[in-house]
Amino acid sequence: RLTLMESSSEEGSIVTEDSELAHCVQLLQLRPGILESALTHRRIGGGAMGTFLKPLTLKQAHAARDAFCMHLYALAFDWTVLMLNERVVPLEHTRSVGILDVYGFENFLINGFAQLCIN
Repeated sequence: RLTLMESSSEEGSIVTEDSELAHCVQLLQLRPGILESALTHRRIGGGAMGTFLKPLTLKQAHAARDAFCMHLYALAFDWTVLMLNERVVPLEHTRSVGILDVYGFENFLINGFAQLCIN
């Protein structure tokens, strides 16, 4: 878990444990500094003016970290479902009838991690 705290030297927030950050960077195969910058700063601008980084408040950094983690979980879930679907293909087409009686069930073309958690 990446622990964040308010920065004492500047506005914004920082990751408190370098070992936590180093472990995440290694697992995700990122260059050092990329993940911390993405979780503690917001990129503003573009075009002729260039871009600059604005430090995120601690609350914003927590939200960025949590959103990033949810996205990673969703990607892992989607990959798992894709791998299962590729390997559990029936040898021949069979007929079946499926019945699901769940109040509030939604039928999407592609069900994701959120639908699994809800349904």
